[in-house]
Amino acid sequence: MEKEISPFDLQKADELFITNVIVGIQPITKYRKKEFETKLSNALLVKLNQAISV
Repeated sequence: MEKEISPFDLQKADELFITNVIVGIQPITKYRKKEFETKLSNALLVKLNQAISV
């Protein structure tokens, strides 16, 4: 399911990441003046890499 996200919604988020087939999961560390955590996106990336290497 796709949904439009407003810039206001992005700034309210605790963490942001983008994903695609080539890069996998790529955390977004800063949007406008807000800096974001990368804990969840890094944990997801580790799990994804583990699943791929099995």
